[in-house]
Amino acid sequence: MARSRGIGHGTERYFLLEFETVARGHHVYKKVWKPVVGEKLPCKHDTREEAKLYDDYAIGIYNSDGTLLVGHLPIELSFLLCKFLSRSGCSLEFSPTGPRVLEDGLVVPGTYSAMTKSKSVIQVLKSELDKKSHTLSHMKINVRNVKNMNKIYF
Repeated sequence: MARSRGIGHGTERYFLLEFETVARGHHVYKKVWKPVVGEKLPCKHDTREEAKLYDDYAIGIYNSDGTLLVGHLPIELSFLLCKFLSRSGCSLEFSPTGPRVLEDGLVVPGTYSAMTKSKSVIQVLKSELDKKSHTLSHMKINVRNVKNMNKIYF
């Protein structure tokens, strides 16, 4: 049996860190977005002037095509994750795990997935998130173990 390997095929190694907490600000965005369990939503630095009034390091959560702001990462984590996202090859996604709930405003529980090619960067992120999970008693952060992943591209 003959095997062929097409041009452009390959794999890249990534490191994945998942942590569970909430997306905030849903009371503002509830008219434009309804949480869907398992949906993968990109996160990026929110550079709008309105966001900078509250947090220079705000991380926005956007709809699946990345065009509409639907929430924010908690401010307690924004500086750390903004610095992470500023590094080349780093990305962050949010995936809802349940319906919205009332806390300090409407929040959406979910899992954030941080991905990078750098093992040292993901280890530092895990260490810092672990520290925050112990020092931020007013919010729940559940940090999982780092996973190795291979991304296959064609």
